[in-house]
Amino acid sequence: MTLYAAIIVRQVLQLARTRDTPLNFDESHCASAPPRALKYRHYRQPTLPMSSYKELIAQREQLEAQLQEAFKEERLNMLDEIVRKMKLHGITLDEIRGPAPTAKAHKVPPKYRDPVTGSEWSGRGKPPNWIKDEPDRTKFLIEQ
Repeated sequence: MTLYAAIIVRQVLQLARTRDTPLNFDESHCASAPPRALKYRHYRQPTLPMSSYKELIAQREQLEAQLQEAFKEERLNMLDEIVRKMKLHGITLDEIRGPAPTAKAHKVPPKYRDPVTGSEWSGRGKPPNWIKDEPDRTKFLIEQ
């Protein structure tokens, strides 16, 4: 295709995009129905020239960069405001963090000991085999 032909094709396509197509009415209803009840057979809105895919991607990247910059600026402003209010009211970071986490519950000391094996049991939970059938557990108690 020559350059001249390409220019003509492009001009024809642009003209076809901007050309308005008239409304076509179904004329069989014109005699019996009021004009507002006329039915459309064909209606095409004029098409606007579409941006190319690459242009849209470039616009999106530009907007994302603007969003990141605006977020950074908003974050810095918010941090400044928080620090200013903390100083104004005398709030420390320790007050914000809350109390230090407490240590886990300590292990319960053993209450019973097997004289044969030396294994121990705290008296909580399921009793071990060496003590489960004993009606009197006082002979297994550890002296304190």
